[in-house]
Parts: sequence; structure tokens; C-alpha cells
Amino acid sequence: MWIMACIAFIMKIVLQMLSIIPYLSHFAFGFRPVVIGYLHLSFVGIISFFILGYINEILRPAHKHVDGGRIVVFGIGILIQEIVVMLQGLEAIEIEPLPHTNIVLFVCAVLMAIGLIWITIGIMKKKKSGSEIT
Repeated sequence: MWIMACIAFIMKIVLQMLSIIPYLSHFAFGFRPVVIGYLHLSFVGIISFFILGYINEILRPAHKHVDGGRIVVFGIGILIQEIVVMLQGLEAIEIEPLPHTNIVLFVCAVLMAIGLIWITIGIMKKKKSGSEIT
């Protein structure tokens, strides 16, 4: 999770540096899908992966094996969502739009919700089983 948070942060910094170029800043600030993709990268990508990495570090001392499948479901939802939102921004430079984008984004949102619910249930079960999170 820490690696994913770092990758998202590095991508954010690179995109910020590229937005200095006047031609690219026109796209970066003028098209809604690009702005939404950038905000998703910042908030959903960096912050969510950081929080999940932190939760994983808290649970690790109490449990020798933390179920990573729950985090993978959430992570896949984030990655697909980021790719689709960023590809939506390519429409600004006259590339063919992605078909059924709204449905794909809805499926990603459902995947992320399922992942978060699954993570929460896992944490609650581990807490009830007698091991305290410190």
C-alpha cells in the first residue's frame, strides 16, 4: 500500500510539473475530466492507499498474516477508475471517447465500496476475536 501511495504521489507531482507547460495547462485546467482525474489521483489514490497502508501496519503486529485480498479489491477499483477517468481526458485532444464510461465508473465505485466494507468487516472480526488494535 505504501508503494501505491508513493506511485500516486509521484504521478501527481509529475502531472503538476507538466501543467506548467502552457499547451498542457490549457488541457489540465480547461477540461472537466482531466481536473476530476487529477483530484481522484490526489484524494482517492494517495490518501486512500496511505490510510490502508497505515491500517495494515497497525494490524500486522497483532496478526501474522493480514488478508490482502480485501485491499486488492479496493485497489483494483481505484486503479481501473483512475485509468478510465484519465482516458476520458484524452477526448479533449480529439481521441475517440471510451464507450460505456459511466457503467465502468459505476462498477469501479461498487468494487471500492465492496472492498471497504470487506476491510471493515475483517477489522471488526479481528477486534472481536480478542486481539486489540493498539
